[in-house]
Amino acid sequence: MTKANKLNNCTYFSRILFVLLIQCIATFTHAQSPANQILTNNWKLTNPETGRTYPMQLPAEVHRVLFENDLIPDPYFGNNEIDLQWIGMQEWIFSCDFIPDSNLFNSEQIELQFPGLDTYCTIYLNDRLLLQSDNAFRSWSIPVKRLLREGNNTLKLRFLPIDSIQDSAAKQYPFSFPESRCFSRKAPYQSGWDWGPTYKTMGITKAIKLLGWNNAVLRNLTIRQNSIETNEASICFVGEIESAHKQEVTIKISNDTSQPIHQQIILESGLNHFEIPYKISNPQLWWPNDLGEQHLYRFNVSMIQDDEEIDKQRVKTGLRSIKLIQKPDSIGTSFYFEVNGKPVFMKGTNYVPQDNFVTTITPARTRKLLADAAAVHMNMIRVWGGGIYPDDDFYQVCDSLGLLVWQDFMFAGTMYPFDSAFIANVEVEAREQIQRISSHPSLALWCGNNEVSEAFHNWGWQKSLKWTANDSIRIWKGYQQIFEDLLPNLVNEYDSGRPYWPSSPSVGWGRAESMTRGDSHYWGVWWGEQAFSKYEEKVGRFMSEYGFQSMPEMSTISKFTNPVKLTLHDTLLQSHQKHKRGKYLIDKYMADEFPVPEKLEDYVYMSQLVQASGMVRAIEAHRRAMPYCMGTLYWQLNDSWPAISWSSIDYYGNRKALHYHLNEVFAPVLISFEPDHDSVNIVVVSDLWRDIDCKMIVKLSTFSGEVLDSVGQNIRIRSTSSHKVLAWPTHFNHSRFDEKNCIIRVELIENEMVIADKNYYFVEEKDLNLSKEKPKIDTEKAGDSIILTLSSGSLIKDVFLQSNDTEGFFRENYFDLIPGTRRKISFKPSGKIAAGDLIFKTTTLNDIVN
Repeated sequence: MTKANKLNNCTYFSRILFVLLIQCIATFTHAQSPANQILTNNWKLTNPETGRTYPMQLPAEVHRVLFENDLIPDPYFGNNEIDLQWIGMQEWIFSCDFIPDSNLFNSEQIELQFPGLDTYCTIYLNDRLLLQSDNAFRSWSIPVKRLLREGNNTLKLRFLPIDSIQDSAAKQYPFSFPESRCFSRKAPYQSGWDWGPTYKTMGITKAIKLLGWNNAVLRNLTIRQNSIETNEASICFVGEIESAHKQEVTIKISNDTSQPIHQQIILESGLNHFEIPYKISNPQLWWPNDLGEQHLYRFNVSMIQDDEEIDKQRVKTGLRSIKLIQKPDSIGTSFYFEVNGKPVFMKGTNYVPQDNFVTTITPARTRKLLADAAAVHMNMIRVWGGGIYPDDDFYQVCDSLGLLVWQDFMFAGTMYPFDSAFIANVEVEAREQIQRISSHPSLALWCGNNEVSEAFHNWGWQKSLKWTANDSIRIWKGYQQIFEDLLPNLVNEYDSGRPYWPSSPSVGWGRAESMTRGDSHYWGVWWGEQAFSKYEEKVGRFMSEYGFQSMPEMSTISKFTNPVKLTLHDTLLQSHQKHKRGKYLIDKYMADEFPVPEKLEDYVYMSQLVQASGMVRAIEAHRRAMPYCMGTLYWQLNDSWPAISWSSIDYYGNRKALHYHLNEVFAPVLISFEPDHDSVNIVVVSDLWRDIDCKMIVKLSTFSGEVLDSVGQNIRIRSTSSHKVLAWPTHFNHSRFDEKNCIIRVELIENEMVIADKNYYFVEEKDLNLSKEKPKIDTEKAGDSIILTLSSGSLIKDVFLQSNDTEGFFRENYFDLIPGTRRKISFKPSGKIAAGDLIFKTTTLNDIVN
């Protein structure tokens, strides 16, 4: 062999080796899992009008970036809201330079994913137009393989203000809509509500991601529950696979308790749908809070090709059945939820977004808020339709705590357009949200909207907006197209078996049938200025909204005002009261039953007592009416900013008096007093699925502790029942009986433990003859907590405990101190103040009336 032949042979074999090496590399590349690169850093915000730029990280919103760069004052302080409206009226540019990771850049398919854009945004990659977004409630994903450079790349997002776009859209219709915000798929509350400010935000609300993949990628994996029996549960894994070409893959599904299953799938190029049935023997059920365990099954779903895992997802769910039962009866039509075959009385609240700037809503804030809800025996949260679809962590926490979710789609308080582009936009949004949320066992119901149907029929828009008869017909048909056609069909397709309800409420509170069928929003108290006593008679089948305002505590007020010489009528304070008649209505209801203090601190305290009094009265009426009424969701759990509002927990996480009282009024066993002419009925309500044999003790005493009459009797409390146990007279022929100075106290005792107690007063709080005595407080350390022991020689009403450690937490508060008893209260310090420096004080109704 010549030297030349040897060189040619070497060249030939080198080429063969090179080709084999390339094939090996290609095979390895095909087998690798998708590569991700999160574009969080190296961002800047530019003001196009000035050219100035500011550093930032994702996620981010314009207002927050400006605030963090010390360019604007705190948006939540005083009336800064007024001076900061310019921010939402101009364009803003977000931009970032980045270099893709090498392994991602070598992927066959590369997508740029935008999971959260608020709202109208034009996006460029390396000066090439990628897309124009117009929906804050959906994600966007764009192939960028051909546009992406191996070196530096520039991503630019130009955000437009919503007002001009909405005004332009409004001109396409020959009639007016109630509110221009209806044209934007953006959180409605950010345009202002009667508990929140107007901040028309813009920004990137979730981090942008590059996704690189080769053969195939898993998408939209959900679990559908088909049937659940004692011995076996039948579920189905439903998902999609994006495939680069025709090929075969294997889906492997495994968990910790069962043998894995394998399913071969032939893929076509493009998007492929799959459904894989799965059986679970002897299933452990998921139950709502207080009714059982919240068992969750965790699954690993892998896509395998040539024995290599090319993609995987983890998903978990709880096994339970849920039905919305609506059956005609002698009064109207029932409305209740049946979980795992058992009727459940729903106790809960309405959730609004935890911030006007959604990028500040952290998983820690969400967990604390929902844990505070579960701690007071709630089992349902309504996600109100004027806010946002919460992030995944919200539903995960609800799953773990047993909080069922009534999920509104994000439509509220106005009619909506119905042109083909708008409908198509809504369809993409709804499909994505249904697929994202549907695997969660906490999800109980999809609801089309908040108060849109009621508003059309009852709010007088036909007259105020001068709609013709034909206009009204067209607008209502547009409503039906979205809420009675599109959304229920999507729910049926992607979450079959889950209840769908077109609109909450089904009938407005001014109509008699609102109390006999469907769900009810009762606002005769507050909006209608009816007395709290109306709650006793205005009881519907499922009370999904009712509420009353109060002030937040002083530590919260001091954060958004100048606390020096602050008065009740201070403009900084009142700028956080967004209801036009709010101050007037709090004053009115307070004067009806309570003293009306002049001092701000006392007024704040009293407003919380008024709110608690009204809401407790309503909730007790609802629970006493079981099974006629099977749900009570008060308005509202939380705030989106520090405010005077209907919340039971303020913006900073402080529990108001109402939230403390919920621990008693939502408890599994409740004692309630029902006035009845010259007597008061003692009613016992139980949500437990067992009978209780216990002793009931009733005492009539003076405020100094002298017992004037008492009775003790053994009773049986039937499971899931509400029944009158005893009628107690309210007039007594006793020389020392004085209705202003006496109390009825009822206790239920099971196995020598008090399982429920309740106090009844004969007159309103403002007429009580309370002593000037202050509680005696002893403290002792117990682990990482402080135990306060309170005692007194006479009744002290509505004891509000406070500490100089304002971030600490009292397990109980706003309680009555009974003479001759020792009340132990646990306090968890924040750790920021030494134990020896902790100071405790009280405010009581006794202090105010004296």
